[in-house]
Amino acid sequence: MTRLKEFLRSLSSRPEGALERSERACGVERARVSRDYANIRAAITQATKVMLATLREIFDESAYARFLERAKLQSSCDAYAAFCREREAVKNRCHRCC
Repeated sequence: MTRLKEFLRSLSSRPEGALERSERACGVERARVSRDYANIRAAITQATKVMLATLREIFDESAYARFLERAKLQSSCDAYAAFCREREAVKNRCHRCC
């Protein structure tokens, strides 16, 4: 059996121990790819948070939340009506130029 093993080793183009080195390198490569995916995921998460905050500002959700906090009210139809009245009052103010 040992002669068969030696013969099979001689047929192999890889030196002994090359497989272990390759496997170790593959593990390092997996760790690097895993870190890259984590960084990409963190960047996507941050970009999503910024996009959602922007949309909330555009559609007055953040302004309504600040109004509720400032007026110490809970979200309701009456509170939203008061918010709309206040927002319209601000928009209708006469703007002075210079």
